[in-house]
Amino acid sequence: MLAEAGTPFITSWREQIVGAMDDTWSSHSCRLAARLAAAAPDQVHVEPQASFSPFDHTPAGMTELLEQPLVPGRLDETFSVHLCDHLWWSDDRRDFSRVSAADLTEAHLRETDALIGHLARPHLPDHDLF
Repeated sequence: MLAEAGTPFITSWREQIVGAMDDTWSSHSCRLAARLAAAAPDQVHVEPQASFSPFDHTPAGMTELLEQPLVPGRLDETFSVHLCDHLWWSDDRRDFSRVSAADLTEAHLRETDALIGHLARPHLPDHDLF
């Protein structure tokens, strides 16, 4: 979220956020923000999902991110990628992806043609650390 301090949307959100907390992230973060934006559409610009999270939070979306090659133009409208690591990070969780954090070694990220490798490589060190 980007906003100038003190804007009506941010003020309303901050006033209501504690009351919206219910042990889920989506209630106070997503649903409350959506209700406030719908109530004052002239005060808010909502980016399309592809700007922040172009990969669906589904097995197909995680497969595209973690296992498939980058499709040219796929990220042209994207300036941030939500990795949804809660869906695949643990080696014990394989319902969303065959990949887990244990698979994404530096060597793998340097060599893979998968989209995650293309995203990671610019941020890897230029040299071996060991």
